[in-house]
Amino acid sequence: MSIGNQPTLASLNQALGNVAIDLRNAVQAAINLNDDITAAGGAAYLQGAPFDMTAPDADSYISTLGNLAAYAAGFTGSAVPILNYRLDSAPAWGGQ
Repeated sequence: MSIGNQPTLASLNQALGNVAIDLRNAVQAAINLNDDITAAGGAAYLQGAPFDMTAPDADSYISTLGNLAAYAAGFTGSAVPILNYRLDSAPAWGGQ
């Protein structure tokens, strides 16, 4: 006897499509954020008002964002980075 939700061809196709779209959207969000922060002045922007980050925190933010942007470049085909996404993005996870 089967219990709970049982996968169907339609549900498996939907799940795959959802994951692909979520990944695409997350990559685009990383590209957009990197472009915005870079255009605003990078670490210097983060160290100024209203953010007032310390220099080490701003540098860490820029480094992590740069790693995400490099991953995104590989995803979009504009570069072939050798990255460990899990390690490179870990500082942004907030321990989650």
